[in-house]
Amino acid sequence: MPKKKAVLTINITDNEVIQHLREYRFGKNLENLHCIYCGSKNVIKYGWRGPTRRYKCKDCGKTFTDTTGTIFENSKIKPSTWLLIAYLHLKLGLTTSAIARELGMPYKTVWEVVKKIQKAAKFFQRHAKA
Repeated sequence: MPKKKAVLTINITDNEVIQHLREYRFGKNLENLHCIYCGSKNVIKYGWRGPTRRYKCKDCGKTFTDTTGTIFENSKIKPSTWLLIAYLHLKLGLTTSAIARELGMPYKTVWEVVKKIQKAAKFFQRHAKA
């Protein structure tokens, strides 16, 4: 069966999503760069993994990327697609079935993404009230 072509798209590139994430987490010029494992500021740039910057902590020796610890970490789904699914589900209230149909993606894949987005949304709702 041929793969369906996505009906909806988003006008932001994956590189732009990662860049915004990097700036949000670590500052526009990486002024807030710190190890996400030990909190040390003794971190160096350590290459690239696709559009994501890699870092290495000189104190604990661990490496991490812009997406480590986020819903984008180790995902085969493009970051722009994550944002589109989040918008369709959280803002427009579309069901998982409707999103899968509109994007031409398998239901199970969209269901997994929606579950993670809902979990993240609940986390932020809880912490916004505190």
